[in-house]
Amino acid sequence: MLKIIVFTFGLGLGLVGCSSSSKAPQKSFDAGREYQPKSAPSKTQRAHEENAITRDSDYLAMQSLYQKGKYAEAIERGNTLEKRIRSPLALAYVRNLKGLSYLATRKPLPAIVQFQRALDYQPPELIKPYVQFNLAAALSDADQVDDALETLKEIHPEALNLETRAKFHSVRAKNLLAKSAWVDAARSTLEASKSAGTTNGVKSAYVELLDRAVSQVSRQEDLLKIVSGLEDSPLADRVLKRIAPGLNLQAPPATTDGDTYTIGVMLPLSGRFADFGSRVLNAITLALKVYDPNGTEFKLEIEDTGDSVEQTIRALNRLANERRVSVVIGPLLSKGIDQVAARAETLGMPLVTLTQQPGATGDYVISAGLSPKMQANEIAKVAIQKLGLKRFAIVYPKDKFGEQYSQSYWDAVEALGGEVVGIESYAPGETDFRQVVDRLVGTYYKDARVRETDALVKQRDELKITHKTRKTTQYFDLPPIIEFDAVFIPDEPKVVGQILPTFAYRDVDKVKFLGISTWNSPELVKRAQAFAEGSVFVDGLFVDSESVAAQKFITRFQRDQGAAPSTIEAMAYDAALAVESVLKDLAPGRLSRSDVKNRLHSVHDVSGATGKISYRDGEYARNLTLLTVKGGKITELK
Repeated sequence: MLKIIVFTFGLGLGLVGCSSSSKAPQKSFDAGREYQPKSAPSKTQRAHEENAITRDSDYLAMQSLYQKGKYAEAIERGNTLEKRIRSPLALAYVRNLKGLSYLATRKPLPAIVQFQRALDYQPPELIKPYVQFNLAAALSDADQVDDALETLKEIHPEALNLETRAKFHSVRAKNLLAKSAWVDAARSTLEASKSAGTTNGVKSAYVELLDRAVSQVSRQEDLLKIVSGLEDSPLADRVLKRIAPGLNLQAPPATTDGDTYTIGVMLPLSGRFADFGSRVLNAITLALKVYDPNGTEFKLEIEDTGDSVEQTIRALNRLANERRVSVVIGPLLSKGIDQVAARAETLGMPLVTLTQQPGATGDYVISAGLSPKMQANEIAKVAIQKLGLKRFAIVYPKDKFGEQYSQSYWDAVEALGGEVVGIESYAPGETDFRQVVDRLVGTYYKDARVRETDALVKQRDELKITHKTRKTTQYFDLPPIIEFDAVFIPDEPKVVGQILPTFAYRDVDKVKFLGISTWNSPELVKRAQAFAEGSVFVDGLFVDSESVAAQKFITRFQRDQGAAPSTIEAMAYDAALAVESVLKDLAPGRLSRSDVKNRLHSVHDVSGATGKISYRDGEYARNLTLLTVKGGKITELK
């Protein structure tokens, strides 16, 4: 039988009674007939009634009996309480606890009655979803599947704490299985494991529920539906491993050619990222001169990818098989890019992606986004070849984002003859970086520096220094061991603005700080202030760039959109320029996509807003803009 969550009373949520104190002053309800209010009670009245029930000695005794597993005695104490109280709110609390006691003794039918009667008294909104969940669980135990599902529909899962939310999705999955709704049952199970998290490992009950549901699903399209948007669930891999490479989705065989001047574009034009998609589309049309009377005769076939991988795959299928495009620009979102790239390879469809993540490698897929590898290579190159730095430290957030950047940077440094002499990570959300810096410079490991520690003690004794002050701190603290010339930090300005001062406070100076495109923000100077002075980072576009090509794009984009472009739009603009460069001189008509792919691989030194574009190892490489902080302002590095 499913263990039911019990709401606590007051502000916290958890097990019954955890917010009550046995030392609290005891209050009791007024005896007499049950009170029927003429109008809804005020918030003040409800608060008073709630305070009364949570401090009533008999109710606390009932809670205690329930917690000790003495369910029959808890029910009996609840019956006594019901005879003397008149507050509707108090009755709701008592009947909820009676219902839980019945449910714990495998008596779902009387439990259902108690939960329904508790809801009849309109408990506060904070508590109501928990009573509704208890009712749904009781209906589920009584095999009243339809009623259980209907009750669950009335609950917003976000109103529940994570533990109860996990149970909510689990109960829903169980009842959907009974209705043979395999896909929805599997999705609910992924939601359950996601809410439960991995602190205590994935529960075997969730694994069993998921496997029961997924074992009934054979269509690739349905498997994709199950994981769409839930790729971060701890159990998602159990579904993903069933998805075949390329995600067939029962698409018809792909055509092998397309119209020379027909280009496919797939972007998120609906959903959370619609604004980005719209701006990127505008950048592409600018590059291809679609609306320019003197421009080329390019025709765009545009597909909306929304926020889902499934919709993106469908868009790619339509562009390849129905729209007869010669090449596709997109997608923009990295989610599911490996599946999308694999599908492009299966279709033999040249795909110029705009995602930050490059996706699966292949002959037909070219990455044109601002990838971690591209940025890491560029900042390593400038550090070693232009600034003459040789030894580096890396400080990064311990998540997928940070690990990709740190590994790419490490590889780039070694390929260029440099050396990474120190690397430290920190948890995402960290705000205190003293230990991170101390570990990097050796002051954290005092046991390994016993001689120096003893020497400091001897100096203090000789100089009769007994207290640590600003002037005497050198006789107490080990000096930092600075073996690096620069520190690479791939994170947002908010975090970087906390890390850079920490180095100074720990007496680590005369080192260069290196960063990524996220540093190109006024927020960096605002937060790091003087500590960011002289730092070096890269980006695809700088609005005050002296580049003629960059300013031409910025001016045109700003004229059309009324706002300056960002790097995302600039990268899309340049991707379209690369495509244009291989198609513009060809005769109209049918063109082999294999030929288009080969031509896209031959792109070399195409002048774009983000620099000279050339194909190299599956991506459109370019020399990114080098930036620094000088006089409190972000400027190009000369």
